[in-house]
Amino acid sequence: MGNYDPDTPNRERKRLLAHIIEDVTLINLPAEGTTKLHVRFKGGKIQTLTTMSPKSSAQQVKTQPGIVELVDKLLDDHIYSEIAEVLNQQGYRPGEAAPRSPRRALHGLAGGGLSRSPVQAALTL
Repeated sequence: MGNYDPDTPNRERKRLLAHIIEDVTLINLPAEGTTKLHVRFKGGKIQTLTTMSPKSSAQQVKTQPGIVELVDKLLDDHIYSEIAEVLNQQGYRPGEAAPRSPRRALHGLAGGGLSRSPVQAALTL
């Protein structure tokens, strides 16, 4: 299958695979973060492939612990807009490529490991 026409439509590729593959068994190994695929071909041959398991949507957007620690430290002396500016200057961005706004700077961090809530930090300024 190494040589194929890149212009072949996906529906034709699926049809061709249906002629050579009997079935595929997926085994999720969460402790290892991998998924094993046992591919059984129509001729009887079995091939095992291992791939990294995809991250859940929650894992994909979870704020990195280092950013949470930085925001926690910045809450001592900075307001939201200043924290957003620091995060933008250091290249930290939310899921999309747009710069952080003051509102986005602390969005979702309150339950994510801060030693105190942004509201508590604002009250101590």
